[in-house]
Amino acid sequence: MANIIKKYKINFLIIFFIAFAFFSFLQSAPVMPDPDGFYHAKTALLISERGIIRDFPFLQFTTLKDNYIDHHLLYHLILIPFVKFFNPLVGVKLAQSALAAIFITVFCWFLKKEKVKLPLLWTIVLMANSPFIFRISLIKANAISLILLFIGLYAIFYRKYWLLLIISYLYVLSYGGWPLILICALIFIISDWLFQKIELKTVWRKMKINLLRINRKQPNIKLLFSCSAGLLLGLVVNPYFTKNLKFYWEQIIQIGIINYQDKIGVGGEWYPYEPLELLASSGLAAIFFLIAAAIFFISLKKQSEKSLSLLVMTLFFLTITLKSRRYVEYLIPFAIAFSAIAATRGLNSKNLKEFYFLLRNFYRKKTKCAIALIIFFMSSGAFLIIRDAYKTKQELSVGSDLNLYKNASEYIKENSSNGDIIFHADWDDFPALFYYNSKNYYLVGLDPTFMYNYDADLYEEWVGITTGKDVGDLYNKITENFSAKFVFLDNEHSALNNHLFINPNFQLAYSDDKAKVYEIK
Repeated sequence: MANIIKKYKINFLIIFFIAFAFFSFLQSAPVMPDPDGFYHAKTALLISERGIIRDFPFLQFTTLKDNYIDHHLLYHLILIPFVKFFNPLVGVKLAQSALAAIFITVFCWFLKKEKVKLPLLWTIVLMANSPFIFRISLIKANAISLILLFIGLYAIFYRKYWLLLIISYLYVLSYGGWPLILICALIFIISDWLFQKIELKTVWRKMKINLLRINRKQPNIKLLFSCSAGLLLGLVVNPYFTKNLKFYWEQIIQIGIINYQDKIGVGGEWYPYEPLELLASSGLAAIFFLIAAAIFFISLKKQSEKSLSLLVMTLFFLTITLKSRRYVEYLIPFAIAFSAIAATRGLNSKNLKEFYFLLRNFYRKKTKCAIALIIFFMSSGAFLIIRDAYKTKQELSVGSDLNLYKNASEYIKENSSNGDIIFHADWDDFPALFYYNSKNYYLVGLDPTFMYNYDADLYEEWVGITTGKDVGDLYNKITENFSAKFVFLDNEHSALNNHLFINPNFQLAYSDDKAKVYEIK
């Protein structure tokens, strides 16, 4: 037994280190593919120096100025040793590679717990999916979210009530999308109820629903209670209670669900995936999911509440991914987990056995043709894996230089007073400016919704100025309405730059190939 346990642990260590090497390779380019990486690195540094951040004056014209909470607190605490012992921007890349590798290990562990056949193969399919490995490689809290969500899924499946409560609590401290674990719990509870009420046969026969059937299993109210109690504790036993309640309304409802993309320019991750684009980019995952879905319906009698709930969860994540592409990081692992479990459960069904013997007889009679088909599918799979890995490496090699705005930020820091407000033209310029200069304050960042909710008219005025459409009395608007002492421009805002350059109230004080700084006289 001791040898089995030892081998079990060694296998997972090997999986972790291979995955860590893979994600480190993807992260090796000296760029930041997503500007939020600068923010997360700086926040971890500030927490290590000052403790938990309770006030956030750095975004003066947003609701975060008075209602900031660190909804990635646990993630930032994990980042601290990486930003303290390495160059912070390199450290967060190493941390993200480690967290991504931990999730891959947890995913394989989850499949083994479900007694899935060939769990390593399914794990490789997951790592071969370009949209997924791209998203999980970004310096964001999505990897720790997936780690907690799949451990929580294990707790739900096996009714580990205390574990579910703890994971739910940690989820709130780690990630703003914490309602996802409650949604998964509810889907499982409904699926379990259906499996107890429905006499499953096959898709070719009617399914009889018996609402009077007596439940033999433990009542699922305990699952709902454990999950809800953990989430409630996460909200209340929280350094940001009660400010977090208002923040989550803004973050989850207004940004995540309503999403003002028709009114303001939100981040690219909030825009929808086109169905054909998603299908084409999903590669092997889409193929395996479609095959597994067919197996699921062919072998309904062999399936369980787990495979049904994973199917529903996959369809849920597909729906929200078609609304906002950022959720593809959940869609892919749930789709593959469903595929693995549904296929494993269906392998012993009568229908699939008949299909197997049909294939075997075909192989014996048409040996050359069968070998050709095997070679075709194997080579196609290898091609898709190499293609997706190469594509992701290329995508992660394009982004912001790690020294982005460093020189401009240092100029402003050296020539300004503490708390001077910097007028900047893009909300996603904030993370890099904040990383290199937290002495000064800025207008908007992290998401434009925070500024729109603070003052919609002021937001529209800012957009008009920064796009070069509003040219009237720029001096008074920038100094009085935004109380700014400096104007920072990246080199994409040529129209505003032309207006400022000819205005005697603005003096070009610093310029390089990435940015310009104007001092206001």
